[in-house]
Amino acid sequence: MKHFFLGLGVGLIGGVLLAPKSGTETREYLGEKTDDGLKYLKNRTCDVTGAVSDLVAQDKATASGFVDKTTTMASGAMDKGKAAAADAFGKGKQALQSDPDVNAMRNRVTV
Repeated sequence: MKHFFLGLGVGLIGGVLLAPKSGTETREYLGEKTDDGLKYLKNRTCDVTGAVSDLVAQDKATASGFVDKTTTMASGAMDKGKAAAADAFGKGKQALQSDPDVNAMRNRVTV
């Protein structure tokens, strides 16, 4: 961007010094060119702003997708963990109930 303004300044100075036109015509010409340059910059700014907005929207959508995937995976893992814990607890309880040594101890304690 610095190069653009540097070129614009050099062009303006060179144009004024080497202009075959009168002062009034040169000023009008410079005013028109300045307006053209400002319009160009405004248009480029709008283009860049639109492109950045599009990228932000895409990134938000991508991030939202990652969050949804992660939530689904975590929920599935928790469900599997709960099921495994319940299964292990049930098997342990069943093993204790069927163990003759545990039943004998239980009978001694309750008597």
